[in-house]
Order: sequence, then structure tokens, then C-alpha cells
Amino acid sequence: MTDSRRHRSSRTTGTPSIAHVDEHNPIWSFPGFHIEQTQSWGLISADVVSRAAGEVVWRSNRHRIVYALTDIRGSMQSDDGPAREVPLLQNNFSLIPSGVTIRSNTSEPIRFIQILQSPVVYDDFISDMVRGGTVPLEPRTAFSDPLVSQIALTIANEIEGGFLDHILADALNTALAVKIDVRWLWSVKPAS
Repeated sequence: MTDSRRHRSSRTTGTPSIAHVDEHNPIWSFPGFHIEQTQSWGLISADVVSRAAGEVVWRSNRHRIVYALTDIRGSMQSDDGPAREVPLLQNNFSLIPSGVTIRSNTSEPIRFIQILQSPVVYDDFISDMVRGGTVPLEPRTAFSDPLVSQIALTIANEIEGGFLDHILADALNTALAVKIDVRWLWSVKPAS
């Protein structure tokens, strides 16, 4: 793979990149992470990540989609809940919503695509889909969805090629958010 430093520039002007070390993307400060490729298009960024075995704590104001490029076996703890074994098989994905603290521990090196999305993307359309305008997103793991997989792989492939313009990135970002929100809507039980 190529040196990630060549891909650290943002595709947009006036909007800070979320593909660098800052309070929005704390994962960059953890040892054992190797960012193979990265790109940011404003409200969405994508990274191809290799991670050494060990423990990582994640919290961000961005929604984080992890698309597994290798099988990921280990434990995960959400906020202050109990730790549980969570296998994430290759080509499956998980979502960690913004503001949720996740502690994950793996016993072997892993590789994945990480997509960070601004919650604004979800807020912009959810009021049209749900009365009251909110869907509580909770951490979810081990989902398989062909459309989500294709969108994640398309975004990741464009990191290397660099041809994905801002308009197409916004469209893929929205499509990904809609597809994920629809999965949550189907799984949310109505209040009685």
C-alpha cells in the first residue's frame, strides 16, 4: 500500500479535514494503528487501517462504520456496559454512534476500512422518515449488507484513485446513512 501521508489532504476547502489527529478523530493517537490510506470529503472521511493486537478506547463526535477486511475476533465494551465477545467476520460491518465510548480488545492483528460520518448527515433526512425526527443509534456489530459493503468498498477504492469528487462523496455518504438508518428503523421496537 502507499504511504498514507500522501493522502492526508482534504478534498474540500473551508472545512477542516477529519482525517488527521484532532478531537474528532482520536484513533490516530493510539499506538499500533497504521493508516495505510486516508481521505476526507467534508462530512465523510475514510481510512484503510491495520491495527496491532491489543486494547483501544474510541469516542468521537462522528459516527464510525468499521468494514472488516479480515476476520476480527475480540471483545467490545460499550460505555460502561459489560464486555462481550464480538466476532466481526470479513465483509461484515459495525457501527459505533457518535458520543459512545467503545473499548475493544483483539488478540491478533486486524485490517479494516473505517468510515467516519458527521451526525449532521443523519439529522438532515431522519425527520422525513420518522415522526419525532429521531432514531436512537446504538452500537451494532456483525451486520452483513451487500449495499453497505459496496458503498464502503467504493469509498475505500476512491482513496487510492482520488477521483471521487465532493458531490459523489456526499451522495454516497447520504446513501450509506439512509441504508444504516433504515436498518435501525426496522430493528427498533415501537413503544407500547
